Amino acid sequence: MKCAIIFLIMGLSAWCNAKPIYIDLSDLRPYSEELNKQEPFAGEAPYISTFTKSKFKLSFVAAEHVEGNKNSTCQTIKDEFKTGGFKFLLVEGMPFTKINDEKQIHVTKECIANNYKGCGEDNCAVQEALSKKISFNYAEPDDLMIKSRIEQKNYTDRELLFFYGLRQIPQIIKQGAADEKTVKRRLNQYLENVANNRLFVDPIMKLDEFENRFKDKLGRTLEYMKVDTDLVSPRVDENPEWSNKISFEVGQVREEFIAKMIEDRVNEYKKVIIVYGQGHLVKERIALQKAFSKVKNLKLY
Repeated sequence: MKCAIIFLIMGLSAWCNAKPIYIDLSDLRPYSEELNKQEPFAGEAPYISTFTKSKFKLSFVAAEHVEGNKNSTCQTIKDEFKTGGFKFLLVEGMPFTKINDEKQIHVTKECIANNYKGCGEDNCAVQEALSKKISFNYAEPDDLMIKSRIEQKNYTDRELLFFYGLRQIPQIIKQGAADEKTVKRRLNQYLENVANNRLFVDPIMKLDEFENRFKDKLGRTLEYMKVDTDLVSPRVDENPEWSNKISFEVGQVREEFIAKMIEDRVNEYKKVIIVYGQGHLVKERIALQKAFSKVKNLKLY
């Protein structure tokens, strides 16, 4: 009996004195189809990878980006919240401001009131956190942080603004812009907003400069309706274009910020759930597996 008590005390001591989680940023990897094929369930989102070490637990919900709350990603989030005993939520979608930001809470409440029209899985996650009185924060770096880091890589603020605009074109088309005239009008509004309110670039970039930069950086005339996500995907292999290279650098800033946010929140709150797009888990997995000691993968739907 005495031996059992001694071993119990020793076990509790080891649990209480567990070393903090440390995520080595050099273990982050750029996204590739080869890495994605190595993911559990062939990378088919949504699924959950739960990383544990001593008293620390991180459940990573690899989400599919979809609108509404009647989908397998939101159902996966709801089911995981029921079983996890979580103390904190990290979520994708907006720059980090503070924990339990009232403006972000208001956005989710508006989503609930409007039957999730125009809302996504981040709001599903925040709704679950609010219902269970769990603290949360969005985990994106803000644009000024990205700007500062990108300038260290010898990109200018106007090049970053140009990339933001180029990256937005496939989204504009996806949102229903059916012709070049509509794309140009919405892109012009987007460039003005980003220049004035996010990157603080002066003067505002007009479409003639935008088109000239496209020709200078990519070596051909811009055809708006042919700009797709491949052109702005983060790649440094397989003959990347200029847009792929800067996308990779922007992506690295994001992944490093996310990794350190995970590290901070897990060390403070011990049991954390994170809801992010599946591609981010592909890039973070190796670093997380090294930081924790065990991983369990689960697909519910």
